[in-house]
Order: sequence, then structure tokens, then C-alpha cells
Amino acid sequence: MYLHAHYVFVTYHTTAVVVMRRIRTSRLNAHPVVGALVVALAAWFWARTEISLTTAPSLADQFRYENLPWALRWGALVYACYFVVSFPLVSRLDEHPGEVWTVGRTLTEALAAGMLTFILLDLVTACIGAPYR
Repeated sequence: MYLHAHYVFVTYHTTAVVVMRRIRTSRLNAHPVVGALVVALAAWFWARTEISLTTAPSLADQFRYENLPWALRWGALVYACYFVVSFPLVSRLDEHPGEVWTVGRTLTEALAAGMLTFILLDLVTACIGAPYR
């Protein structure tokens, strides 16, 4: 499965960027909340889709979920936290062709993305983890 990670993540991010760009350039983008909702929905969609696809019978010998409904609800929410941060970051990479991405800027953006992901994961696990303590 690890060999598939590259093209799977390219597919997730490419489709998310296309949808985000379409919404941003359409009349639907009347408010900044619309863009945030599009990112959140795309993140949740791909997170839930990946969990659903990994339950295929052909993968049953590699792993299984002990509680699939829980994984589809809460696991997808936690996994979506990664995409909520990465989709907007990736969408900015080639939006402005003349924009220069120096090594310093790239490092700063990567560190900020990592910290934002950490904070989101911490918040989500604090919220959903309370009933399971």
C-alpha cells in the first residue's frame, strides 16, 4: 500500500485544488466562509473516501478496522485535519507564476503547516477523546 501513496496524494490534492479554484473564481465565492467550507468538505470527503477504500475485500489480509463506523466518523475527522492544512498550502504553489519560493520561505511555510496540523489534531483529539477516557 505504501507504494500507492504518491499517486493517491497527488490525486487528492489535485482534485481539491481544482474544486477550490473553481469555487474561488465563480459567483459562489461570495463570502470567505465559502472557501473555508469547500476546503473542509474536500478534506472530509478524501479522508472518509480513503478509509472506505481501505476496507476493500482485497485488502482484508493486510489490516482491518475493529470499529468501522467509529473510524468513518472520527477517524475521517482526524485524518481530514491534515488535508485542511495541506490543500490550501498546495493550492498556492503555482497560483502566481512570478512568485518566488525561496528555501527560507519554503521552510517557514512547512514549519507553519506542521505546527498548524499539530494544533488542529490536538484540538480534535481533545474534543473527541473526552468521551473515551
